[in-house]
Amino acid sequence: MTNRNSLILLMLSTSLLFGCSTTSSKNEEAGEGVSLEQRVNERWDALASKNFRIAYRYLSPGFRGVIDDVTYERRMYQKTVNWLAGKHTGQECESETLCKADVFLDFEVNTHMPGVGKQTAFQLLTENWIQSDGIWYFVPKS
Repeated sequence: MTNRNSLILLMLSTSLLFGCSTTSSKNEEAGEGVSLEQRVNERWDALASKNFRIAYRYLSPGFRGVIDDVTYERRMYQKTVNWLAGKHTGQECESETLCKADVFLDFEVNTHMPGVGKQTAFQLLTENWIQSDGIWYFVPKS
């Protein structure tokens, strides 16, 4: 094999290797093959850090078909609640693609009341999640 052929073979092999890793990272970014628990926690991490564009990606395709990311982000910034942390604590699944996830949520609310200010609290809530094409998505109640 000539040096030129070896170089071409090396370049093709490297391209294939990088192409596979790019595809894999795109699938991971999209959430394919990621557990429901991880998806729930990642979504709440995004909400707690006010990264609403990332949180938007966790919403069901049907919801995203009706509300665009800019509108969603604007609505989220208008809320008086400040999410501090959310953690998946359990789940109950009706099928392989439909689950209810339990979340322990720490948050604070700006009451806008003189002398009261922000109030910190926690809540246990249940969220609806659906799996589509191997990816778990949050389904808002309204």
